[in-house]
Amino acid sequence: MTMWQQVMRWATRQDAYSDMKVDRLKEYLDGLDGLVTAPERVDHSETFLARYQLDQARRIAEMAAGMLHAPHAEVNIVTADEQITVAAVDRYQLVEPPIARTRGEGWCQNVVALSDTLAIEDGETHPLVRETDIAKSGRIKSYLGAPIVLGDNVIGALCVYDEDARSWSEDDANRLTMLADVVSSSSPA
Repeated sequence: MTMWQQVMRWATRQDAYSDMKVDRLKEYLDGLDGLVTAPERVDHSETFLARYQLDQARRIAEMAAGMLHAPHAEVNIVTADEQITVAAVDRYQLVEPPIARTRGEGWCQNVVALSDTLAIEDGETHPLVRETDIAKSGRIKSYLGAPIVLGDNVIGALCVYDEDARSWSEDDANRLTMLADVVSSSSPA
């Protein structure tokens, strides 16, 4: 883990914030928009979308939801403009991917920008996402996302989430990362 990733991991801990730190972190993450929209990363995202076996992605999402006792799990690929759900499990309703939403609506872009696992205990108070429509609506309170990598680029995230606030353990993060690595290792070249 690079020094930057260690700093960002510390900085994204919910209890590490003052208002000034939040503003600085948001400015910094806004500056990372170039990373998220980098042409090579976007090309890898589009390659994944064109070639990946979506039924395999659904099985991995099902495993993630089951292992982490989460009502929702998704495999999301982040392009320059969109977050595309290629596989989804929802305990309450049938979901038929692909589902595209603007990149700013989804939380997985933060995993792409950080190139690391991101745990959010309560989206209504977490500085990275509290201003999003999803957090304000209460549709998602807790989120755990792990990077999906193709080549040297983080192209998306395997995530689980809940309508209730909840803590995610290090074991939870490790399990989700392991499953995201399966998605990454079976991604098309």
